[in-house]
Amino acid sequence: MVEKRYVPTHAIEVFAMNTFYQVQNWFIQMLNETWAWFSTLSNVEWMVVLGICSAFGFLCMRGIANRGTL
Repeated sequence: MVEKRYVPTHAIEVFAMNTFYQVQNWFIQMLNETWAWFSTLSNVEWMVVLGICSAFGFLCMRGIANRGTL
């Protein structure tokens, strides 16, 4: 079965689709570069990143608990 693909006909639709694809490509590139950066970290740098993320998570959970939504 051949899947039919939507083809935009108006200029605004073409612009919107191109913008969507650019954002999608930018997001994928950002994830790949972030993963590549994490792959270059040493053990000590991993501990620093882990500590920062843990502290940030603790502060977020503390803020949620103060609002009473947990």
